[in-house]
Amino acid sequence: MIGDNPNYVLQLVGHGKGPAISLEPDRMDLGAVKAYDEVFHQISILNSSNLTVHYTVTCEFMGSTSEELSQEAGEKALLLGCSEGSVAGRCTETLDVTFQPKCRGIYEYHVVLTPRTNELGADRTTPSGRGVSLLIRADVQFPCIQIADLRTECATDRKSVV
Repeated sequence: MIGDNPNYVLQLVGHGKGPAISLEPDRMDLGAVKAYDEVFHQISILNSSNLTVHYTVTCEFMGSTSEELSQEAGEKALLLGCSEGSVAGRCTETLDVTFQPKCRGIYEYHVVLTPRTNELGADRTTPSGRGVSLLIRADVQFPCIQIADLRTECATDRKSVV
């Protein structure tokens, strides 16, 4: 028995901490926007964990109050700077958001940034399911056009001349 090495089994029990990312701001109201104008904003992605976090970005057009606005037109109006990326530990990155509406109405979007885990192997990743949300809202209007009745203005001007 002196030459036999004993076998030991070591079991570790504990809780891991997942990726800790947040968005600043977490909601954005673009206010009144003219149709065919371009509005540009940047969103900060903050990684408060010590490890690099890889993520995917998805965007869902929630709808509009305008019957003129189709689902397709609403989806095309919001452009995100990327669909995936990574943030180093204790660092921030920016996500570019460009809004280019073509129809009037209330636009509402739900943008979700989801950390990815490496469960499928080194070359493939899957979303972890714990995403952070950004709500975007805009009230799109056509430019104001003032129509004047020239007949009334001309009649008023003649009376004052006489």
